[in-house]
Amino acid sequence: MTMLSRCVVGTLAYSEAVSYPLSAIEVWRGLIAHPRTEMDTSLAAIAQALSDLTAAGVVREDGGLFSLSGSP
Repeated sequence: MTMLSRCVVGTLAYSEAVSYPLSAIEVWRGLIAHPRTEMDTSLAAIAQALSDLTAAGVVREDGGLFSLSGSP
């Protein structure tokens, strides 16, 4: 799993605390990442990471909203 994917999963995990799935834009806007981390955090990169995580079964997508697969 890439560093960006880990950050996306962390961001989704944080949103799970309030049972609030996020759109790709909301993940991009609220991405939890260390400010000194050197990685592409563009919306396109976030969308690709979400797609990869969905294909791997880590994340689920429902109507454009993303959450962790194990969440209710």
